[in-house]
Amino acid sequence: MPRGKYKGGKIPTCWLSQEIAELRKDCLKAWRKYKRSRCHQTSTQESDYISFKESKKKLKRSIRKSKEDSWKNILCALVESDPWGLPSRIVMKMLTYRRPVQGLPIPGRLHRFTVTSGSRNYMAAEPCFPEVTNAKVIEASRRIPLGKAPGPYGVPDLVVKHPYKPEIFRDLFNACLRESMFPKECLVATSSKHSLVAKLVLLRKGDKPLDNRMSYRPICQLNTIGNFSNALL
Repeated sequence: MPRGKYKGGKIPTCWLSQEIAELRKDCLKAWRKYKRSRCHQTSTQESDYISFKESKKKLKRSIRKSKEDSWKNILCALVESDPWGLPSRIVMKMLTYRRPVQGLPIPGRLHRFTVTSGSRNYMAAEPCFPEVTNAKVIEASRRIPLGKAPGPYGVPDLVVKHPYKPEIFRDLFNACLRESMFPKECLVATSSKHSLVAKLVLLRKGDKPLDNRMSYRPICQLNTIGNFSNALL
């Protein structure tokens, strides 16, 4: 049996050039340098960040100019010679969009997918749980990334990342666990701008049936306080 011919790699885009490749290499180098200085909290963090922003700006400017020149010189010439080739694929890619899931807005269907029919709430006579300690608070705070935008509560990630008094978080979560009571905003994801903690999005898995609860993949994004609570509890 003859061996097949393998053509590895992707087809390069028409606007890619050697200059853009060099600028991209410099941008990645500046990003790695800034990332190292940010992790180690060095004195060159600000200068490395400015250098990274400048290299990224140059890369974006060069890509934009190359795309404009490619659109004018190459694609416009291909429209006359090969109208159903690359120009047609680019235009059709811009026109297509993700089709919405059929029948999802029907009342009661979303609740049936997110809440199981046999779910019940059980409460023990004497709830027993491992108490939150200062070590757990510090360990959970290390998992919080820096540089993220604060949530609707306006609490910056630096407050949770480096807690001045870990015992405040320790006593707060121990009281919530002891009383089995949490704020309503932490339990229910709503669309109000004042109580938005996480927005639930359902992604359909391929061509699976619409009425099956397992045909959807739930995705939920939490803010800084929500991520801290998830890592702690």
